[in-house]
Amino acid sequence: MMRLHGALASTAPSFSNPIDALEEMANREGWSYYFSPSDASDGRSLTIELPGRYSGLEFTYEWSEEEGALAFSCCIEPGIPWARKEEVRKLLDRVEKVRAAMKLSGWFDLSDDNFIWFWERLSRSAEYRTWEMVIATSMAEALEHCNALMPLFLKTAWGESDFDEEVIRLTLEEVKGMA
Repeated sequence: MMRLHGALASTAPSFSNPIDALEEMANREGWSYYFSPSDASDGRSLTIELPGRYSGLEFTYEWSEEEGALAFSCCIEPGIPWARKEEVRKLLDRVEKVRAAMKLSGWFDLSDDNFIWFWERLSRSAEYRTWEMVIATSMAEALEHCNALMPLFLKTAWGESDFDEEVIRLTLEEVKGMA
C-alpha cells in the first residue's frame, strides 16, 4: 500500500473542501500537481502526477459541494494502440465483471483517446471521517489495482496474451489480500 510521509487525519486539520485537503497533502508529500477548471461548484479540480510501477499515473479529483461527493479518476499511461483497442476493451469488460463479483468499488474504462481510466465517487463515512483519509485510501487502492492489472493491460495491448476471468480474479485477490 502507498505510504504517506506526513501524518493523516489524527494530526492534520479536517477540511470541509477536499480539494484544499488534497492540496495540503500534495505540498506535504512533495507531489507534482496542477489545478484545472471543472464543472464543480468551486470551479476547479486538482490533478496529481505520480509514478506507477509500470507507467505514470494521473490522479484527478473534482469536488461537488452540492452533492457532497468527490469524483476521482486515475489515468494510466501509456495509451493503447488503436489496432488493439477492441481487445483491451474486452479485457476491461472481463475486469469489470470480476470486480463486480468481488464487490470492489470504482470501475475501469477506456477513453476515446485510448487511455485506461479508473473512476470512483467518494464520500466521507464513519470509517473515513476526514477527507484526508478518504483521499489517501482512494489513492493507495487505485495505485495498487492499477499496478496489479497493468501487466495484463500491456500484454493485451501489445498482442502478447489475453486473460480470462480467473487470471483477473486471482490478480485482484492478491491485491485485496495485501490490504
